[in-house]
Amino acid sequence: MLQAGLGRNRILLAIMCIAAIALPAGCTQPSATGAQQPSQDGRSNQYVATLLAQGEAAASTSPPNLAELAQIVRALEQAGARPQSESEDPVETWRALAQEQLGAYPPFRGRLLGPTYQRLSLKAGAAFELEQLFLAGQNAVVSTTTVEDGVTSSLTIRSSNGDIICESQGEKLTSCEWVPLFTARYRIEIRHDGPSDAALFLTIN
Repeated sequence: MLQAGLGRNRILLAIMCIAAIALPAGCTQPSATGAQQPSQDGRSNQYVATLLAQGEAAASTSPPNLAELAQIVRALEQAGARPQSESEDPVETWRALAQEQLGAYPPFRGRLLGPTYQRLSLKAGAAFELEQLFLAGQNAVVSTTTVEDGVTSSLTIRSSNGDIICESQGEKLTSCEWVPLFTARYRIEIRHDGPSDAALFLTIN
């Protein structure tokens, strides 16, 4: 019971850190060019990224924290999160692990589609690039969250001609948000400059 209670407290803290208008002490705010308070889409994207990192941590304990995993799986369902690739979905593994505990948390119905997510493993000094189509006039949000605390990463969004649209760097969380003028492909660049390998989650809304 104590372990499940601690899991609920961590999830609640993550929600408070992301939803708060002024981030309290203990919450990490990424530095970004022209940084502004995130929109509702931005907060949703960062919330999903944080849940994914917490899910990875809960699944990696010995034994796995199944009560916390069940809560996280249900929260991701409510947020409408979905994998970018069905063949590489860690949430399905968590769902199978916590199948018995999920009965204590009824499923949510009727939620619109939310952010997509992808798990990345980057070696020290490595970078990851991805091209993504974003629609004109619709809010675009890209976020990353590292699984381990104290890991610094950087996120850069570039237009099709290489111009920088947004840059964000920080520990644990990075996020970029903009509204494309035209429907076009943008390049997402993620770099990990730490001394050791790192796992992180990329979310796109």
